Amino acid sequence: AMLAVFLPNFPSIAKIDEVATVEIFTKRVFPGYLSLEGLAYARFACVALIAGVTIYATFLNEGWHQTTNYLPKSKLQQTSIPMTGYRTQLPFTSWSWNLLGLSFA
Repeated sequence: AMLAVFLPNFPSIAKIDEVATVEIFTKRVFPGYLSLEGLAYARFACVALIAGVTIYATFLNEGWHQTTNYLPKSKLQQTSIPMTGYRTQLPFTSWSWNLLGLSFA
């Protein structure tokens, strides 16, 4: 039902091609505050920080134990899952963090 309401309002490919130009995506909003070189260094610093935290969490940190929670009458058993090594990258927040770093790269 929502798709039927919003689909006619989506822009066409021709309209997107008309508006989305190289100049739009490369124009700086505040060129007086930060040079392109400074912006590149800031982006690289963000990438380095995120990559460093990911490497630390994966290879150098001892991790944690994730406990599953179920309803009291459930037949599923509560257990502890060791989140060490590559398993530290499985939660959604780790995926989001890594995608943030990838977007800055």
